[in-house]
Amino acid sequence: METSTPSQDEYRARTKRNVENINCGTTRVPPNLPAELHKLIVDELKSEKKALKQCALTCRLYRHFSQKLLFKKVVFKFSGSPNPTSHDAEFLDIIRASPHIVNYVQQLHLHENEPRGPHPIAKSSRARSIPPEIFQTLTNVVDLILGWKRRLHGFSRMHSPTRLAIMDKCEHLLNLTVRNMYAVPLKIFDHLHRLEKLTLDGVHFSDNPDAAQVAQATPCRIKHMNLGAAGVHKGTVTLFPFFVSKGIGMGTLETLTIDITQGDRSGAFPITDFQAAKSLIRSSAGSLKVLKVIISTSMPLTLPDAEPLFDLSEMPLLEEWSLEGKVCYNNGPGTGRAVGLGWLSRHLETIPSGRKFKSITLRPNIIIEDDKVDFESLKYFESLAVEKVSSHTESFLIHFPTYEDVDESDDEWGEVSEDESDGNSIIQEQIQKYLPILHGLNVLQFRQRWSREGLI
Repeated sequence: METSTPSQDEYRARTKRNVENINCGTTRVPPNLPAELHKLIVDELKSEKKALKQCALTCRLYRHFSQKLLFKKVVFKFSGSPNPTSHDAEFLDIIRASPHIVNYVQQLHLHENEPRGPHPIAKSSRARSIPPEIFQTLTNVVDLILGWKRRLHGFSRMHSPTRLAIMDKCEHLLNLTVRNMYAVPLKIFDHLHRLEKLTLDGVHFSDNPDAAQVAQATPCRIKHMNLGAAGVHKGTVTLFPFFVSKGIGMGTLETLTIDITQGDRSGAFPITDFQAAKSLIRSSAGSLKVLKVIISTSMPLTLPDAEPLFDLSEMPLLEEWSLEGKVCYNNGPGTGRAVGLGWLSRHLETIPSGRKFKSITLRPNIIIEDDKVDFESLKYFESLAVEKVSSHTESFLIHFPTYEDVDESDDEWGEVSEDESDGNSIIQEQIQKYLPILHGLNVLQFRQRWSREGLI
């Protein structure tokens, strides 16, 4: 007789019902179970805040386990208002009543309140400071998140005590995430000696990197970096030369996600930034396990030469890698305009014979036009993909973006499923026509993106 094993969702739902029954007094907690099993039960509810609050009221043992999960991450918001928020006062009341709770907080997230109605920030030169005693009590924070993905924040707009407290907290961090924030001082890297994971996305640093007085003892143990759009000195240059000169992330990375262009720009990419980006990637060739590189997203980027950004034959531990972009190489007069798959082929050429990977994802942002098709380039790319990739990789996909025109009044941008629009079927047919073997192997996929400029 066959027996079915409950799914994880069913198990969590059953656990949640049992906790509710315990809290209502209809079910007794078995007294003879070891504490470790009770902890496993509560841990299954780590994403169920309501159930965890019920657990905290059940018994002393469950209160301890549930509070550790409820207070593992704390979020504070600041605004232009001079008055403290009820959220801050509530948290301070909690830790005054139960001082042990501060030991549970490992992740601290700070961001400005989302404005309602007219933007209040424009009328205020400084946002309200987080109460200093909050920073002083949270001694076990190792993960700090600054900013919010939904709006732009100014580091310099926070009160000086808050900025100093953030710098002090950085001394003990293992993980730092900064999103959509401007006027961040480069001296923050003076305080990240223990850092293991760094994420930057939509960040602009205030200093001129050539003049910035940053100590030589910069973080040197970073294992994981995610570098989205991040610029320095009013966004005129990328962060890569600064990282290379200070040794930040050089030779220690296990995972790296990097946006080479730091946001789309037209024309040639600065050769110093390009070489620094290559140095950053190649310095960790012997330790990288996951590598994701974005060269551009929609605008064609002219790179200074045809050399690949990384050599896969020098990466013995690499298991997953992806490459995205719309690229043309500038090798001489009149050669910087053609966009094709040659730049992808140069990277596939570096794969040693028989080398296996867990996952390879290529995202070439190109549109094939009948009168501009480089047949030989496409055939060569396909032969390399079949010979070196398809039969040696567990997961191999080539994502081609297609673009859908939107109304100017439409504020919703994002990806939509393929069955929501058939306006790009011709483009798909072209790509399938010129890459027939890869199409037959079912590795070609098409994702749709919105663009106010129409079909690109």
